[in-house]
Amino acid sequence: MVESSSFRPMLNEDHLVIYLNYNNRSIVFNDEDQTVTVGAMVQLGEFNAFLDQYNLSWEVNFSAHSASIAGIVSTNAGGERSKAASQVAYFDLIGGDGKEYRLYSDLEQTHSMFPKLGTATQGLLGLITSITIHVKPRFKETLSAMVKIPYDQVNLFVDKLRDSPYLIACEMMDHKCIKEVLDRQDDGMTLLIKWGSVNTLNLESEFEGLVNSFPDYVESMMVSDSVSSEEALWKSRHDLSDTLRHVAKQKNMAYIGYDLGIPKDSLSRVINELNHYISSQGGHLFVFGHSMQSKTHYTLHCNYMMKKINPQLLPRFIKDELSDFDIHFSTEHGGCGEKSFNDILFVISQQELKDILVLTRQYDPNDLFRRNFKQLLEENIKS
Repeated sequence: MVESSSFRPMLNEDHLVIYLNYNNRSIVFNDEDQTVTVGAMVQLGEFNAFLDQYNLSWEVNFSAHSASIAGIVSTNAGGERSKAASQVAYFDLIGGDGKEYRLYSDLEQTHSMFPKLGTATQGLLGLITSITIHVKPRFKETLSAMVKIPYDQVNLFVDKLRDSPYLIACEMMDHKCIKEVLDRQDDGMTLLIKWGSVNTLNLESEFEGLVNSFPDYVESMMVSDSVSSEEALWKSRHDLSDTLRHVAKQKNMAYIGYDLGIPKDSLSRVINELNHYISSQGGHLFVFGHSMQSKTHYTLHCNYMMKKINPQLLPRFIKDELSDFDIHFSTEHGGCGEKSFNDILFVISQQELKDILVLTRQYDPNDLFRRNFKQLLEENIKS
């Protein structure tokens, strides 16, 4: 299941009712292959606390510490560095057919719009019982920086950053986000960068390369010089979502968000088109997110405030006006929720819908799991 391992099917009176309750919270470290096997209901905060005991870490981390590891894996959620699929060795699942399966991630899938076997399964195939995750030594030293980059130069700058083996995070916030969270009037995209090493961190060659390639931007870069200053730099990013919701409430506006995968080589143009359209509708668009979850796309939250929200406004515009771009929906939290499924219908093909149904029926032939969603799939295929 996506958020829990309890299943209560909604059936008619003349049907047999099956109630499953599975609550595995075990955590076991395997020193030989540097993996940790966790029960489905282990929470992110519990997992991180366990890793701290062994000076270990994994590359998916975010502020929602109550999220279950099974939920993170089944939606292929991501953090600053990676998406869950890239960190999972495998997970075990009891299918709707009652059989046990061991599933491996499809590392070629760069988004979570719809499930593939072992990636973003979203509670459609069965009950996850345990997950085995690759872990790494915790960083001994880290250093962070904040820098403002013109939109049309972001790709070049990020590509230069990614040449470094020490790069562990590069987050993005557009100029409207910076105005609200830092009360600073900027143009362009602000990047929050973090480097780290399990040994001594030496970034002399990295900074020399940045200065040679981007002297004007690096000159105004803010660089941390202590643990507290590093935390202060990242506070703006960690506070951003709550800040924007608060601003919307103050302005008596509705607030809605979309997790989009925007092709890296089209970032500047797509953001410009989205900004222009939302502004023309009386709204305010805010763009922020991750640069390192995919080799081809930036995983960005494109959220907007407006007096009255039409959930189909942005998806329809993308379908009608930006269809030439390979834009993904629901890239971070899965596309099989009620709202997110309606979003991906604008960009998903009939064949892809059929493939999802075939996959789910293979492992859950009796529709024990998420029956209503499978009925929704069938309805959209027929229509």
